[in-house]
Amino acid sequence: GEGQRVDVPMFEAMNYFMMLESLYGYTFEPPTGPAGYTRLTTPYRKPYRTKDGYICALPYSDRQWLKFFELGGRPELTQDERFSDIANRTKHISEVYKIVEEIMPSKTTAEWIEAFKALDIPAQKVNKPEDVLTDEHIVATNFFKVVEHPTEGKIRNIGMPFELEKSPGSVRMQAARKGEHTTSILEEAGYSVEEIKNFLKKNIVQATT
Repeated sequence: GEGQRVDVPMFEAMNYFMMLESLYGYTFEPPTGPAGYTRLTTPYRKPYRTKDGYICALPYSDRQWLKFFELGGRPELTQDERFSDIANRTKHISEVYKIVEEIMPSKTTAEWIEAFKALDIPAQKVNKPEDVLTDEHIVATNFFKVVEHPTEGKIRNIGMPFELEKSPGSVRMQAARKGEHTTSILEEAGYSVEEIKNFLKKNIVQATT
């Protein structure tokens, strides 16, 4: 094999991820319609309020939508031509998701999760940021670690977002106080001790000891 330089520019990477669907009419040249996937751009596609929180749910197939309408107490919608298949639902997508918004407050998040699981409909509870700290998986992997900071007391460190089999990463030092590394950085940059003292005296830089 032969090594090579690998560039992963963020803007292009995000465009690749987002525009696969959002090119829409601009997939063709000349364009056959506007850009933007209508199922994503409707303001009603969002986390939905339940009786006690929020949930993300995505009925997708014809069967899943029929089951959802029945589960939500709207069986008459199973005969509505607007929602009969994906083509018609896409044409009336804001109406579809508006109905979802109206139905979801009828049950708790846990009740919906249990019901959706039985119907094989993708769904997940919307967590608050602090809920992530007690997530079963996150706790099992010890992703957040509480450590003792030398001056600030106990703080919570965030773990590595990736795993390396032979050289696992770790947090090697704690968050620096303001000016904690001023002197060492200036020394590495080639400034003498006297020059650094002069900078400090003139308040050009600040340092914490």
